[in-house]
Amino acid sequence: MALDKAVFVLGSPSYTFESGASSVARVLESFRVGEVEVFYSGFAEADAQRLKGFINGLFGVDVSLRPLPGTLSGAIDVLVKALTADSIAVPTAGSVLGAVALTHAADSVGARVAHVMFPFGPWSGFFYPYVPRYLQPILVLGGPVDTALSRFDSRKAENFLGTKDNTYINTKLSRAIARVCLKLNASLQGLWVNDTSTPELALELREELGEKEVLNLVYLRTPTSSVKICELAETPRQQGLRGLPVPPSMQQSVRASISAGSHSPEALQRLLLEAFYVLAGGRDACLYRYEAFKEEAFKKSLAEFYSLLGFEVLNLDPRGVYVVDTNMVYKGVHNLARPGGPRVMVPYCVRYEVLDKLARSRSPCVKYQLICVKLALEMLENYASRVPSNPVNCDMAIPAIDPELLKEATILSADRHAVDLWEGMVLSRYTDIKHVAKENFRRATTPEAHYAVVQLAAMLCHLRNYARKKK
Repeated sequence: MALDKAVFVLGSPSYTFESGASSVARVLESFRVGEVEVFYSGFAEADAQRLKGFINGLFGVDVSLRPLPGTLSGAIDVLVKALTADSIAVPTAGSVLGAVALTHAADSVGARVAHVMFPFGPWSGFFYPYVPRYLQPILVLGGPVDTALSRFDSRKAENFLGTKDNTYINTKLSRAIARVCLKLNASLQGLWVNDTSTPELALELREELGEKEVLNLVYLRTPTSSVKICELAETPRQQGLRGLPVPPSMQQSVRASISAGSHSPEALQRLLLEAFYVLAGGRDACLYRYEAFKEEAFKKSLAEFYSLLGFEVLNLDPRGVYVVDTNMVYKGVHNLARPGGPRVMVPYCVRYEVLDKLARSRSPCVKYQLICVKLALEMLENYASRVPSNPVNCDMAIPAIDPELLKEATILSADRHAVDLWEGMVLSRYTDIKHVAKENFRRATTPEAHYAVVQLAAMLCHLRNYARKKK
């Protein structure tokens, strides 16, 4: 069945633009639609205008905008007139009134109804096409609809991320994640219409034999697709990753991998070591004059990326207020900082510690680790509140923070010694202090694990750019 029109309502109380962009983009990508009409709630007019420009840039489709009456009967009347039996109604991004009115109107005229699903969690704030397609499936009610994959303009979708209109995906890390998703979506053939299955997703570090060199590549693979995300480095053809000759018969090999469905701290540690060695030009260059005991400590520290990336997730009360120690950035608290999530407060000493360690580090591999932490911190600061503190280590700075700023907050730290120190101070009289241990984490859900894999790819490709600038 061909569709004469797609009718949307826009007015979700949170993520208004994002939910609208995903709804319209997914429908236009999946169905042949004659017209697109968006009815917006009064407060959402600015978001509707931005949505119109965004969709026109990606698909070349002109979106008609109409205000939605503020009463249920008035909304139903205008929506009934807008729909026919050959239309599709999409209430997903609407206010409660808008969604109820559009669903009722669609039922009255016999139109199809489509719901675009959202993964939420760390994907909150992202919107299609900057989210894997299979995490935003479309469920159609009311009868079959002919599907047809309509490719959007990937170049314009990527360019949008660098424009002033993009006030949504606006940190280095979130933009890098969005670019990874664009490449992943371009490799997928399925539409995920009335299909809520989630394919396995794996990140692979590959060596590929070129004409004169060996290319070290980051790939994302599903059961039906494989796409190169970026090139980490090149080495001469006569040398492999560890200085060994490359057999002429070898065209491509997987050096390390991790998947959303099967992951562990040990597998991630192995993959990061492989990637860091490649970026630095070998093990000796990577660890630069590191003594053996420090090298082992560094390798163990890479296991912290398991929580930093979100393969395991810290359990926090979404209604809670938390002041975080520096080590909580390593624990992936940035993956939880979003509207509707816990309120996170970041003392200035956290940024001081991360930048101080980064400035003093001489080992490229330690720098790579800290650059990833800095990316996470910047993403956290984009949502979190700042707390004035002295520019010293947080062990000393947090107890000196103005008590008024810490009332009704819980201080989080994974450092047992720091927690013991603070509990013996006046600080413990006016705020709660919590030691974050292994049992405070849970294994990531499927959407969260996919986010962790994509975030890993984004960080590695960002490190590639940093490493090239240093050479």
